[in-house]
Amino acid sequence: MTRDRPKVNGYSDEVRFVDHRAVGASFCIALSILGSSRAGIDSSGVKLPPVEARFNDFTQLQTRLFQEHLPHQRTADIISKAYAVQFRTFQSPANIPRLAELDVQLLFRAADATLFYTDDRAFLRDMILDTSELEKRKADCQVQYADLFNAFVATRMFGAARAVATKHPSIVMARLPKFRDVSSGGRAGPTAMDLSSDERQLWRRDFRLSMPAQVVIVASPVCHFCEAAVIDIERDPHMRAVLQQHAIWLAPPDSSIPFDAVADWNRSYPAAPMKLAYSFREWPVLDRWDTPTFYFLERGRVVSEFSGWSSQKSKGQLRAALRHIGFL
Repeated sequence: MTRDRPKVNGYSDEVRFVDHRAVGASFCIALSILGSSRAGIDSSGVKLPPVEARFNDFTQLQTRLFQEHLPHQRTADIISKAYAVQFRTFQSPANIPRLAELDVQLLFRAADATLFYTDDRAFLRDMILDTSELEKRKADCQVQYADLFNAFVATRMFGAARAVATKHPSIVMARLPKFRDVSSGGRAGPTAMDLSSDERQLWRRDFRLSMPAQVVIVASPVCHFCEAAVIDIERDPHMRAVLQQHAIWLAPPDSSIPFDAVADWNRSYPAAPMKLAYSFREWPVLDRWDTPTFYFLERGRVVSEFSGWSSQKSKGQLRAALRHIGFL
């Protein structure tokens, strides 16, 4: 369910509150990593303030999870629960004014990092709270404004992103297309966004995952391996025709993917137009968002997948997977 978020510093939109799943043993491991932060001792033996010590351990946790290469949703669950344990007490209008400026900045960064993994709009509430406190102290908030803009884009709050850009014109921010939602809002399954060729319109539409067989390719227009993959596919007329008919090239819901790069990709590779996923949570069938990752589905169920691209080896994997679902 959704609820309206009160206006804070002129930014308004809806915030989605979700209950995150328990993650069992992995979360216990995460807590053990974070446990030392109560003492607040760094590698040189210097005692750190509570927020700084917790932030350092939180960063170490992210590094370890990245190295373990867990499924995306599992990583997101661990990160969001760790954030709640480490920082939730601080993130309140009553407690924030009591903290040092560096602590407030670190809380903002922790909320931003958690949002990156979860695309959960609830963490924007904390980012806005932190920015508001820094503004009251007349601190330099250029970094926070730029990160807020990107967070609003990543969570598809385009009106709020425009408000940030309008309020702070000295900060260079991407030009946003006009967003139009003609989908069922995720109630009928996942949605994806199409960018018009002139980059002025962005359409959110429903996407069917119930076909007898189909391919979803998680890709980024700024990923070298994705471009190598599409070039190799374009050189194979039969494979190109199969994927043009049965595949979707899908960019992750990440603000680091510029709209102009998507438009450039679509102009360069019209047989492999790229869409943008609206949110992670709408695509639970995709458990990894590394680029490129090739998913092969039968009636909405993943039957095989592989990640990366290395020309001949990957082309062999692609042919075998397409053959398995009846496309070759």
